[in-house]
Amino acid sequence: MRRVLRFSFWGLLGLALAGALFSAMRPKPVLVDIETARIGPLQVTIDEDGLTRIRERYIVSTPLAGRLE
Repeated sequence: MRRVLRFSFWGLLGLALAGALFSAMRPKPVLVDIETARIGPLQVTIDEDGLTRIRERYIVSTPLAGRLE
């Protein structure tokens, strides 16, 4: 009887420690905005600065024949 109680105690203690470790290591939830979907015009605005890295330059033009006055 005493052996069963000792095994049960250590088993429950191990499960409690595993549960605490799982709870501490799990990622925190990400906060999001929730909106109701409705029919209407789509309006999206993005205002950001960026940097481009051009490997090769190309000149895009159309051939024109004639004179410009």
